[in-house]
Amino acid sequence: MRVREIEAKSVLLKRKYSDLLDDRDRAVVILEQMDYLFRLRGERSAYGYAARTVARLQEPLEELLQPGNQLRGISAKASTLIREIVTTGTAKEYEQLLRSRH
Repeated sequence: MRVREIEAKSVLLKRKYSDLLDDRDRAVVILEQMDYLFRLRGERSAYGYAARTVARLQEPLEELLQPGNQLRGISAKASTLIREIVTTGTAKEYEQLLRSRH
């Protein structure tokens, strides 16, 4: 998948489909795209693992993101990113990755 395709999907994700995706799905999509973009750069990324972990959660994501709760198997950085996605619908780091590809 090309970077422009990812960027186009990001725009669709935020605008057109925002009412169709719940917080979990949105977090999974953004984490997977971030993982892909980092790997394109030749960098290691744990975001793909975090996306798979979030996708498999049985509990509501909002409960696990309460203060003091840590998502098992997900780094503190990824947990912070997931909280940002749930709160704002996106993540600054994700937006920067998309912009840096031009």
